Amino acid sequence: MRTSWFAVLLFACTPKAPPMKPPPPVAEGAVTVTHPWVIENHIIAGNSSMTEGDAILMHGRTIEITASSYRSPFQGGCDSSTTDQRTRSFEDVAAEVDLAGERRTTAKNFGMTATVTEYRLACTSSTRTPPLVMFVAGKRAMTCFSGICYLLTPA
Repeated sequence: MRTSWFAVLLFACTPKAPPMKPPPPVAEGAVTVTHPWVIENHIIAGNSSMTEGDAILMHGRTIEITASSYRSPFQGGCDSSTTDQRTRSFEDVAAEVDLAGERRTTAKNFGMTATVTEYRLACTSSTRTPPLVMFVAGKRAMTCFSGICYLLTPA
């Protein structure tokens, strides 16, 4: 009998976890990176060895991003990832991925703004899965792989 009273007393004295706080509200019209994205269009960068036909085959395909994982037609899947985020000038991004002239204009007409948020997702569950880098501007995004920049909209 003593053991059961001891167990009840121990259970009663165990500190309770504080209630979870609700997530902060998201600004209206804001888009986060963590949801499905659909490849709507593409831009072939100046350094690409891929063809127009290769790029068109990706239209309509989905990139899935959650808080802790990602799946894309380029990188494959990652079940455990980290995300780094930073603000960048689109001009710097365009120079880095070799979008000049008409290619840069196409990206801007699609919705890339002067300032974009770069999300770099790195796989922690596999060293073979390459990172996924997304440039988000409002409700539009861009990711580049093998010299092709894919223009994305929320699914």
